[in-house]
Amino acid sequence: MRNTEHCSGGIAWPARDLYLADDGECPACRRTFDGVEPTTALVCCATAICRTCLQDCLRRAQSDSRFTCPLCREDFVNDPVVCRERLEAHVEADSPFAIEMLACMHQQGRLGLAKDSREAARLFRRAAKLGKPRANVRLGLLKLEGCRGVRRDPAGALAAFLNAAKQGDAYGQYLAGRLLLDDGDARRAIALWEAAADQGLGAAAAALGAIHDRGEGVPRNLATAAIWYSEAADGGDEIAAERLEELRAETRDIFKGMRFV
Repeated sequence: MRNTEHCSGGIAWPARDLYLADDGECPACRRTFDGVEPTTALVCCATAICRTCLQDCLRRAQSDSRFTCPLCREDFVNDPVVCRERLEAHVEADSPFAIEMLACMHQQGRLGLAKDSREAARLFRRAAKLGKPRANVRLGLLKLEGCRGVRRDPAGALAAFLNAAKQGDAYGQYLAGRLLLDDGDARRAIALWEAAADQGLGAAAAALGAIHDRGEGVPRNLATAAIWYSEAADGGDEIAAERLEELRAETRDIFKGMRFV
């Protein structure tokens, strides 16, 4: 796949391969999630912790042979029936996190549940109404692709992504931008991608590089494209890194003396 296809309408959506990390704050260390870093769900407490706190749990487990929650200190449970019962109890208490997580379990057919996209969509809506923007992102992806029990609805998907974007969700901003670009609204797409890139979402930085590289809806600007490709490459995007090197090779005079950081 070419780098310039990062925001082309005809390819598989990168979002399908991106882990939708949690938003909010780690309750163990109080560090704010950046919305991009993967987090670990705690069914016992209906919340999520950051990677650093998970690593602390693993270190403690090596010393005392117990893998416990850093909040309630209960042992982590691997039994899917017990996990589902705990999760459903939190759902009954209207925990947005638990509702979104149960929706994911229905969508994926985990914890002993049959795959049920219709029920997943219902629960995502409920979580979104309770203030979980990432639930709107997941709902939008269901509507965008369509599946058994959920009809394909691009307009509904865009509305869901925009609702998440308004609440500052980086994935909502990125995905709304993708659909807006497909509709020819490059200006709004760029604004949303810039907001997502500012939060560290590499896919958004790569998309900005591609749109300036191609000059789609904006004047072609290889210097601006290189800046965004560089940011995406710094985040581990190999395709953006490859295209950046191609630009350097093709336009030595433009980039002569420039330093990419």
